[in-house]
Parts: sequence; C-alpha cells; structure tokens
Amino acid sequence: MRTSTTFSVLFWVYSKRVIKNQVNIYLRITLNGKRVNISLKKKINISTWDEKLQRANGTDKDSRTLNIYLNEVQSKIYRIYEDFRKKEKPFTSQMIKAKYLGEDRRRYSFQNLIDYHNEKMQHKLHKNTMGQYKTSQRYMVEFILKEYNVTDMLLCELDYSFVIGFEDFLRSYYSKAWAIRNWK
Repeated sequence: MRTSTTFSVLFWVYSKRVIKNQVNIYLRITLNGKRVNISLKKKINISTWDEKLQRANGTDKDSRTLNIYLNEVQSKIYRIYEDFRKKEKPFTSQMIKAKYLGEDRRRYSFQNLIDYHNEKMQHKLHKNTMGQYKTSQRYMVEFILKEYNVTDMLLCELDYSFVIGFEDFLRSYYSKAWAIRNWK
C-alpha cells in the first residue's frame, strides 16, 4: 500500500494588519493538510508584494535582497523536509517548524549536566564519592568564572582549549584552606 504526503511552502502577508503601508511576511508550511505559520520578522511595503509570485515586485536593492532571503528560506525548509523523509519516520509540520527555528534540540549547559548527574547518582554513590564529584564540579565552576567571566557555559562551547585550560587551572590551583595552612 502506497501512502502519499502533501507538502507545500507558502509565503504570505497579512494584509489586514497594515501599519504605515508595511506588513509582516509569514511562511506557511503545510504537511498533509496540517499547517503551521512562522513570522519571518521581515516587513514589506504592501504595494510591492506580489501575492501570486509570493515575492517582492521590483528590481530595487531591497526587493532583490528580500527575494534572495525568501529563496534561501524556502530551500532550507525543503532540505529539512527531505531530511525528515529520508529518516522514514513519521513527522509533522510542527516538527519542520521546530527544526527550522532551531527548537528541535535542547542546548544543555554545564550546570544542567552537574544537576542531572547529582540527581541521578545521589542514591547510587557513597556520600564520600559524591563529595569528590562536588569538589571537581566546584573547581570547574571556578575555572569557568575565572577564564570566561560567566557562571555557566553551554556544553557545545566546550572544546580542546577549554580542556587544556582547565588542566592548567587544576595544576596551578591552591585552595584557600591550603594557602592559609602553608603560608603562615
């Protein structure tokens, strides 16, 4: 049994919401009759919008730039659609929208990782072992604050230079308690 899917991409303006002759441009993705709208956060003069072509009329710089942008958006949406189709798993127009907007993947931070680890391992590890983990986590937080002047970092931002920098930090680190004991 063969199943067919319908898919379309449409650019449109909401002509009833004209403010100073300017309207917002929207993108509508329709998959199997289910549609979602995305505001592209672009405005256009209502008189230069061609509803049939779904593009800006004219050859001025603004029209050409906008049309290139709309072509890029359309290409990206089609690529996302094809990627989903290749996976051969069910998907929806809402999933296409989420992937386009970058909402499909959650970005985890170092603090999220610490919280998750401590929550999951708290009852499985001995309290002394958890104490060692928390000490390491405290060192990492101190390093991030000292080197990057932030209290937390996304995991995707951690790279080789971060690892080398943290290693150097650990090799040269002296706790306040150690300094008080040894510098008297």
